[in-house]
Amino acid sequence: MTHAEAEEIERLVAALAAGEAGAFDRLLPLVYDELKSIAESIARRRGGTLQPTALVNEVYLRLVRRPDEAWEGKRHFLSVAARAMRQLLADHGRQRGSLKRGGAFEQITLDEDLMSGGGKPVDGALDASVIDEALAELATLDARQARIVELRYFGGLENREIAALLGLAVRTIELDLQMARTFLRRRLA
Repeated sequence: MTHAEAEEIERLVAALAAGEAGAFDRLLPLVYDELKSIAESIARRRGGTLQPTALVNEVYLRLVRRPDEAWEGKRHFLSVAARAMRQLLADHGRQRGSLKRGGAFEQITLDEDLMSGGGKPVDGALDASVIDEALAELATLDARQARIVELRYFGGLENREIAALLGLAVRTIELDLQMARTFLRRRLA
């Protein structure tokens, strides 16, 4: 991405925050490839039927319905998109599972990065709604840790990017991820 493209994205996010008509439609083509890359990364780590393009399209529909969101820049936009992806996957898994009692749930395999860190990783695929519930439980204990996991796993952001977005030190992000991993390993094992 060129410097001019990055500036245009930041300008459009500011225009979006100001409620400028059509800003979202001009922004989407500039961030679409990045959103699709995040969705493809999630798709590689999970089985199921929700394709990356469909996930990005659904995220678009959710984000466009949030005209009053106080967008703070590209990273904030991508973090909200990551949260929307998490919610969509959980909703999709619940919907598939509710079609029939004991129906086929959307399965997600947590990546080694998320589940590593001193303990035995969780093996196999997990229901997306189970992961959503575990993150919701973590959020009641430590909202920042849950947000960091969401940004890392669903948003595809690196620790330094998360630190910049949240205004924290990279070391704080690393420590919070380590504690969140421990919680999630225990909760999901």
